[in-house]
Amino acid sequence: MDFLRLTFSYEQLSVLCLILLCFCLFFVGLLCFFYARSQRKRRLERFEKRRREFTYTLPDRENAFVRDRLKGELRSAEETKKTNVAVPLKSLDLRLDYTRKTISKLKAENLSPADRLEVNRISKTVTFYALKNALDPTETRCLNDCFGRLLKLCAKYFV
Repeated sequence: MDFLRLTFSYEQLSVLCLILLCFCLFFVGLLCFFYARSQRKRRLERFEKRRREFTYTLPDRENAFVRDRLKGELRSAEETKKTNVAVPLKSLDLRLDYTRKTISKLKAENLSPADRLEVNRISKTVTFYALKNALDPTETRCLNDCFGRLLKLCAKYFV
């Protein structure tokens, strides 16, 4: 059994240990690389899954106003430039006198300071748009937002 016995000097043993250490480090590096790669794939799959779950859906057909507004938000800038035409105020069929009466009823109520400021802001905006002959789509949306805020205040103070 003497022929199986290997004799190494200390220098040869140290070189052999360094080579084995390098191989071990190389394989550990490969394992870390593949683990990081698989983690990245899993993270991308989770991200894609969340993105698919967050698909944008339009509301029901019954809610036409919100549906049209969302479609308007989804249009490109070129399409909105094409449709950015001023609409005459008379064709919108707004009852601004009723709005002014409602605002005056609200002003007669005991409002909080923030609500009083809101009513004054709505009153100024409605008066400003009432003096115009035609409204473009952004002004129409702003007036519509004022009507929405006015409706919330009326519901809050039972007017």
